[in-house]
Amino acid sequence: MKHKLLGALAALSCSVATACLAASDLDAAFIAAIGHPPPSARDVQQPLSSVENPNQVSEHAARTFSLRPERLVPLGDRRFALIIQEVDEGGAHAFPGALAVAYLTKEAGAWRLEKLWPEIAYVGNSGKPNYKSEVKDFGRGPLYVSTSKYCQMGGCEDDVDIIVLDSAMPRYIGGFAGDSVFPTVFPHPLDGNCETYDYKVSIAPPATPGDLLSVTYRGWTAPAGHRSPKKPFRVQADATIVGDNLELRPEVTIPDCGK
Repeated sequence: MKHKLLGALAALSCSVATACLAASDLDAAFIAAIGHPPPSARDVQQPLSSVENPNQVSEHAARTFSLRPERLVPLGDRRFALIIQEVDEGGAHAFPGALAVAYLTKEAGAWRLEKLWPEIAYVGNSGKPNYKSEVKDFGRGPLYVSTSKYCQMGGCEDDVDIIVLDSAMPRYIGGFAGDSVFPTVFPHPLDGNCETYDYKVSIAPPATPGDLLSVTYRGWTAPAGHRSPKKPFRVQADATIVGDNLELRPEVTIPDCGK
């Protein structure tokens, strides 16, 4: 009886999700999108912005990425978003990886490509786009949340980037600061200039209807060069889309030594 009940629940979950996905679906969807099994090499010319004008492309850098499927995100009506990681195996610390997104339909067990958006976002560092990712949905459709980590100047900090998986097309809208700690070791040469801190960010439904999500930073600070006395802090803001970019409202102030 127990096995029959589990089977019935599995069948129900498949019907709710519109389609059941097997482990092989990830590779099959990738082949439909890219034309080759993973990993697949791709040569790109990464646009580099001018220091004086971040919105202006001043030159391009030749990169070779290894493409691998990461996950399939249901969009409804047998449609899925395929998230593809683009990794530069020899990428220097300051060079990001990239993310690509393909929209596909699964019909009669076969995958059909609708459209592919390669390098929809150059994010991360050391040639990798992230070290973890998740999908959130707070009522406005699925959000792909990509988190990368960067350690420098004696501290470590995360960056969180968001891709909105709209029905018509995916949109990279930027992101916000994630978890951070400074310093990672004591003593530190910058102890006299920067307070000590350790905080984490959590993502939740927005406080204001119509916004995208909310972010809350929780942690503590301490005087420079010390771990105590600890002063707790908590700041929260909603993320909304202004034009093509994500903005936090109200603007948050968090410790950022070492950046």
